[in-house]
Amino acid sequence: MNVRGFTLIELMITVGIAAILLLVGLPSMSQRLAAERLDRSATELASAYRFARSEAVKLTLPVVLQGTENGGWEVMADSQRLRQASAPGGGVVIKPFDPIQIAPTGSSSHAEIILANRLGEQRVLCVAPSGQLLQGSCS
Repeated sequence: MNVRGFTLIELMITVGIAAILLLVGLPSMSQRLAAERLDRSATELASAYRFARSEAVKLTLPVVLQGTENGGWEVMADSQRLRQASAPGGGVVIKPFDPIQIAPTGSSSHAEIILANRLGEQRVLCVAPSGQLLQGSCS
């Protein structure tokens, strides 16, 4: 009789190899996902700054980008909220920062915004007095 299939030993070896590969791959995958969440949050905050700057120029009014009590941010012009976002989530935290005053000319107050995740990784957004936004340390 010719029986086809896998023996129990072959099946156990295959399951063992798959488990080892899974254990090796999961930590690096979770680190990659945490870094992507941090990058996405930094990109969203940079986009909010660019929006605030363009609104200041368009409306010819001073605009403020500031952090909120819940860990998010908001863009304000003349006591009116133009845009807001809640805390990023996914283990990403925006460290408290001073409100960024953006003049109708596009210039702004100097600021450093730090975002961090639970793995200790950070992204820094630096706002120069000229209004230019840079990624990386302000020093």
